[in-house]
Amino acid sequence: MPNYSIGLVDFNYGPGAVDKARDFYRQAFGWEPIFEDDNHYHVLRSANGTCLGLQQIAEGTNYLAGGAEFYEIGKPMVLIDTDDIDDSLKKLAALGCTIKLDKDEMPGIGWWAILDDPFGARFALRQLTIPIP
Repeated sequence: MPNYSIGLVDFNYGPGAVDKARDFYRQAFGWEPIFEDDNHYHVLRSANGTCLGLQQIAEGTNYLAGGAEFYEIGKPMVLIDTDDIDDSLKKLAALGCTIKLDKDEMPGIGWWAILDDPFGARFALRQLTIPIP
């Protein structure tokens, strides 16, 4: 049976807000940045190790993997880690989830998929192939 944990929550912002949000969460909670890329995506880590991704959603943004159309400004996306994405997708589909984005590669990082639970909440599964600092 796959092992599951919440590995990341992405907060999604319009253009110009990500840097301000990063500074806010650093000042408000003391969370430290551990990753930043050229596409205005930042990751901060809390004291217990849970990570918060701050992502800019804008037309023309070059996303790492597919699925950008399932992100919405102002709506968070919870990423649940699994060590077996294929088995997890089968199990979740059998339990009534709708697969919005089937298993898709995150180049150099692993795999992910986006689902809606049977009650309408959207979340993502993620299987990492590298350790995240």
